[in-house]
Amino acid sequence: MLKLVGTLRNGSRYSPVSSNWCLSNHQAIGALSTTTSLQKEYAESKNSMTNRVFKSLKDDQKSESDDVINTTETILKDKKNEKQKITKAKKIIPSANIMSFGVGDLNESFADVKGISLVESVKLMSSLATRQRRVKPLLKTLADNINNTKSELGIKNIADILYSMAKLNFRNELLLKKLSIDLQKAIESVDQSPIVGSILTSLGMLKYRNDQLMDELCKWCIKNKKIIRTQDLCAMVLTLATIGYVPVDSDILFTEVLGNLKETDMTKSSEWLDVVWSLTILNRVTSEKISSVLDENFHIKLADPTNIPLAKKHKLLNINAYAKSLLDNYKGPLIQSNSPVFDAPLVRTKDKQVFVKSITDALANLFPSRDHFRLNVDGGTGFLTDIEFYLDKKGTPLIIDNINNDTTVLRIAILANYYHDYCLGKNSLLGSVLLHQRLLEANGYKIINISHSDLHTDDKLLTRITYISNRLKTIVK
Repeated sequence: MLKLVGTLRNGSRYSPVSSNWCLSNHQAIGALSTTTSLQKEYAESKNSMTNRVFKSLKDDQKSESDDVINTTETILKDKKNEKQKITKAKKIIPSANIMSFGVGDLNESFADVKGISLVESVKLMSSLATRQRRVKPLLKTLADNINNTKSELGIKNIADILYSMAKLNFRNELLLKKLSIDLQKAIESVDQSPIVGSILTSLGMLKYRNDQLMDELCKWCIKNKKIIRTQDLCAMVLTLATIGYVPVDSDILFTEVLGNLKETDMTKSSEWLDVVWSLTILNRVTSEKISSVLDENFHIKLADPTNIPLAKKHKLLNINAYAKSLLDNYKGPLIQSNSPVFDAPLVRTKDKQVFVKSITDALANLFPSRDHFRLNVDGGTGFLTDIEFYLDKKGTPLIIDNINNDTTVLRIAILANYYHDYCLGKNSLLGSVLLHQRLLEANGYKIINISHSDLHTDDKLLTRITYISNRLKTIVK
């Protein structure tokens, strides 16, 4: 604006410099007329320019004002959104925050998690399961929260918690006990098969045994046999086999419910194998069902015989051994000795190897040499016998290679049962371990079960020798 005023004052094309000091009168009069015209034009131009400048300034001011208003509104809107996000984050508690932390940072959030509501605890545990984040201290805190809830859990919460525990292999007996108590009260009013199937599957994966709970679940299956899905029946029989439990109402369950299962009901051949294997463990299998899975054509359905998964091969061998040793008057097919199904190596866990070694070190001090016993005996049954040895009628150990087919010797098998051979909850052996024992007994072996709770790997050698010596004496008597 000041620049404009200076321009108008000092002259421009709108303000020419006067030079009439050298003009004649005539010229002066003409010039005066011309000057008057120019002055008028100048005045009009000056006003026009001034108006344009002021209009431009006004437009600029309006634009700047609009920008300021828009910027202010944007900032306020962002602040409002940020406030809403913070409020939402506070409501959902540390669920979102915990998921963004590294595993090493999770401990810092346990104080915030402790004491959160039941709904939040279940959601957070489910979220950890979905992300497969097995942070044991955090899971323990959540389990404590749920255990401390005085109200009974609904069936949906029970199913979600069990699923999360199974998915993360989080075996908390106190929490499982509470879930079992609440489930026994809630199961009667359930009318949906999928949720029962989910619960059964989770219990089987956790290897949790509670006989009263399983009896109630079996009653539900019998009562709702018209609506229960095939896959949920499969979950029932597989879980019963896993924990090695035969329910109170087993006759009705196996004849009216599970007995109706057929291979054609399954979506995959492997599911039928699981059903037959489970019934084999429970000693409720028929010759027809065994024949259906030992037939070579069935093996082709599973996969190329050379590519059948090891776990499936082991189950086939379990069934084959049962048909040979425990099933009366079986005349169906058996697995041929040259079948690739027998190419099914079994591998011990490191913990189990250490446990077995603690036993053999003691045996080596009781027997003349290590030639008098052998380890990890694979009899083609899908099981490994941990330790095997023979005694004569006087109880003297015999060299393994000298036995041949002597039927007068005492055949003894030691089964070293480590923690993963037992159920959670009721401290009983798994169904597969019980089947192994029955197969050994059917083939003339006497069994010595040695539990990890009775003999410890860190016990002194003398303690282990004394323990095993006493166990041998009870067998020889």
